[in-house]
Amino acid sequence: MKDTLASLLIALGLLTLISPAPHPAHQAKAQSLVDRSQPLSGPGVFFRVNEYRVDNDLSTLETSEHTCYVAQLRSEEIATDWSHDGFWKYTKGKSSMGENLAKGFVADQDLLEGWINSPVHKAILDNKTYDHGCVRCTDGFCALSTEDVF
Repeated sequence: MKDTLASLLIALGLLTLISPAPHPAHQAKAQSLVDRSQPLSGPGVFFRVNEYRVDNDLSTLETSEHTCYVAQLRSEEIATDWSHDGFWKYTKGKSSMGENLAKGFVADQDLLEGWINSPVHKAILDNKTYDHGCVRCTDGFCALSTEDVF
């Protein structure tokens, strides 16, 4: 009995040693769960977007100078003129870009759930070709800019 228990403990120890490390998004999720007390922020929403993508077997989005530039400008634009109309001027010369906009949310997770519950916005989140993205918020107006760089 002692030998069986010792073997089991050794096997579990070896399993722990050879198991791949969990993705950072899963580690943070396990630690924080859903904290709706955190105020809305671009980096917070972006973290939630990547967490969602990992949970759905999609690659995480990397930030890029271009996607963050577009997201910042778009969040400022929609704070004064709520519309997708201005987005297209940033897509010139780009192979593929997407945009999700949001207003009226106070927590990162709530905003993400709003996008997930909208088929058009969810399609942007689920797009396998996008490898870069960024979220920026201005006065409660948030913009997700995504693009296929490679």
